[in-house]
Amino acid sequence: MNILVSGGAGYIGSQIVLKLIEKNYKPIVLDNLSTGNVKSIPNDVTFINGDIKSSLLVKKIIKKYFIKNVIHLAAYTKVEESIINPPKYYSNNLINTISFLNACGESKIKNIIFSSTAACYGKKTKRLVKENSMLKPINPYGKSKLLAESAIIDLSKFYNLRYGLFRFFNVAGADSKLRTGPFTKPSNHLIAKICENYLGLTKNFEVFGNNYKTKDGTCERDYVHVMDVAEAHVNAIDYLNHNNSFISNLGYGKGYSVLEVLDALKQITKEKINFKISKKRKGDVASIIADNSFAINKLGWKPRYDNLNLIIKHQLEWFKKLHGKKK
Repeated sequence: MNILVSGGAGYIGSQIVLKLIEKNYKPIVLDNLSTGNVKSIPNDVTFINGDIKSSLLVKKIIKKYFIKNVIHLAAYTKVEESIINPPKYYSNNLINTISFLNACGESKIKNIIFSSTAACYGKKTKRLVKENSMLKPINPYGKSKLLAESAIIDLSKFYNLRYGLFRFFNVAGADSKLRTGPFTKPSNHLIAKICENYLGLTKNFEVFGNNYKTKDGTCERDYVHVMDVAEAHVNAIDYLNHNNSFISNLGYGKGYSVLEVLDALKQITKEKINFKISKKRKGDVASIIADNSFAINKLGWKPRYDNLNLIIKHQLEWFKKLHGKKK
């Protein structure tokens, strides 16, 4: 079965492509390489260098490859950048997504799986976030993704197709066989950043705020391995072919603070990372942790890499390979 993967040359998309191949699906990758890297795509995978906003191109691909299932990941994902440049995020994450959805719907696809984000929830006081928790994003990135969710839900009724909306928590790590990982520089997420800093690729590591209402005053996040995220997407394809549309969190249901992540790296490397405490960043929430019961009980998701040290090790080994570091 052919599966169209938009953003399939990106960090998460390329891992999903590998998992699809492993499960005997045939991924067709559409990516404009604005954040993706063609090196992450296996040689025998069909790759189209193009943009999701091109309705003509999307329709042509769907027709040529008899596409019935789509995984849509193409998006901008940096919270800080979204605050500085909101037009970029609304244009791509919302307007271009609607164009893509219309092309898919008019081409009679059956199912679409969409990569959304836990940023849709915004500030959260209770420990675990459920899919029906209040949706109140506090930055343009989260807002653009939530609006895209709404568009998918409405358009799915119009086009008579089913959807799966995955709200990613903090995706981290890299492929255990080091076939793919994050190529973007500089990295955007904490675990990638501390690994780059340890390898000497960046300087002056900052911890943004130490007076949040958390166990040690630093932000607390639910880190989920990218390989487990990929596994969930493959499960979702089968689920949608036999069940109704769904919304699901993707996280492990446990949180680690910034200082705990730094300590874990210290345990692995036997070296301490020097850092300075800076002021809080606009758009950051104190703590957000997933209730993952739907993914586990309904989608049959069985996380295999639920281990902070393992996530960090895979991330570190990937950067060593990518940058030729032996440290």
